[in-house]
Amino acid sequence: MRHGRRAGAHRPLAAEHAHRLHHRVVHQHSGNAGPDPVSIPAGEIEAWIATFFWPFLRIGALFAVAPIIGTRAVSTRIRLIAALATTLVILPVVPTPQPPEVLTIPWLAAVAQELLIGAGMGFLLQIVFEAIAFGGQLIALGMGLGFAQMTDPLRGVETPVLGQFFSLFATLLFLTLDGHVRLILLAAESFGWPPGVLVGWLPDAHLAIAQWGTAMFVGALQVALPAMCALLLVNFAFGVMSRSAPALNVLSVGLPAALVFGLLAMYTALPALQQVLDYWLEQAMASIAAIYTR
Repeated sequence: MRHGRRAGAHRPLAAEHAHRLHHRVVHQHSGNAGPDPVSIPAGEIEAWIATFFWPFLRIGALFAVAPIIGTRAVSTRIRLIAALATTLVILPVVPTPQPPEVLTIPWLAAVAQELLIGAGMGFLLQIVFEAIAFGGQLIALGMGLGFAQMTDPLRGVETPVLGQFFSLFATLLFLTLDGHVRLILLAAESFGWPPGVLVGWLPDAHLAIAQWGTAMFVGALQVALPAMCALLLVNFAFGVMSRSAPALNVLSVGLPAALVFGLLAMYTALPALQQVLDYWLEQAMASIAAIYTR
């Protein structure tokens, strides 16, 4: 008891010498719970969303129709992620838009305009690939391989085997020629074009795109013409042989000969396919810029 009383009588209070344990600044600001929360105005958040929303509409519509990434072999999730990533990359160089009020008639018209611009750009580039695939189908018909069809993984329909071969070959050439990079650069440059009026400008622009679709047949003939000329000579030669030797079985001899000469002509013409694809890609991108900036 005496020891306890003596210990209690001489023991100081816990807070009497608290300055020996903590720095003076701690005691002065001990009531400060932390920094004030950051408050962002709602108008600033809406401006950020609008800045990202309008480029994303055009890029998303472009990737939904563009070659390679717009095919059925690429899932919608991958296209969405690619559109988001591309929008974030080009966002610093995109001019800040002045969008109309949300959910009004001008706002809906602006949304439709962005979607149609992106889809029109992708559709015009897709015509180039369809031209090359169509040229392969013409060669297949001339060689007698029109019946040899398989399901095209890029389109989801049955096409001749040679058409698929030319389509895949054009895809590899497109990547080799940095077509995907040129596509992204074209999309970034499109935001610097003067804005158009939906009522009077977009119909004329997309009518020009539809008229430019005639280039698909020109490109297909450029791809298929060497093999078609060789097959025409083969058929002409077998026609003369059948007249001079009626006992000759043209089907048993002519079909293998058409296959051999057609494959040789196609092999000879393949190096020129790179020049054809590069030329039509340049024409397509120049036409896109001319159509949407006139």
